[in-house]
Amino acid sequence: MPTKTTTEREWCISLTDRERAEIEFSELYQTNYGHGTDGHNAKLIIAKLAKLLDGREAHIKQAIELLDENEASNGHIINVLNGAYD
Repeated sequence: MPTKTTTEREWCISLTDRERAEIEFSELYQTNYGHGTDGHNAKLIIAKLAKLLDGREAHIKQAIELLDENEASNGHIINVLNGAYD
């Protein structure tokens, strides 16, 4: 299961309840049931994209913190946004 629910993810704000439920079910499916039923690939892709967006959201938050603290050069912030330090 994901570490965050869709209500805790900023990138889900503009999604409907039904769309958020689809993402959460896709992540559950990927973790527990990936047995190849109708829509199998769609569920796996949705779950993978949700994980990627979570990572990007974390990088953006870190870059904003660096900007707020005036502690980073432009190059350093770009590296953070691109996940260079993961």
